[in-house]
Amino acid sequence: MPARLLPFSDEAVLEAARVVAAKRLIVYPTDTVYGLGCDPFDRRAVEELFRVKRREAKPIPVLCDSYESALRVVRLEGMASRLARKFW
Repeated sequence: MPARLLPFSDEAVLEAARVVAAKRLIVYPTDTVYGLGCDPFDRRAVEELFRVKRREAKPIPVLCDSYESALRVVRLEGMASRLARKFW
């Protein structure tokens, strides 16, 4: 699958989801810089992300769309859980 630059649209979001599901990396805009992303549950995709970013041990953030999604990757307890529920 060759790299493509897509203008923002519903179809572009669906295409990005297909790329991530195919265990490949995506580049996406944020409010300040471009991000590089993949399926955080796919070891090979994460290894490729670390290779491309030339990282060895520095953590990479995982973006979540909801409190429930966050619980798939972290354990939130006490104050962290209360704050996440209130402000998510």
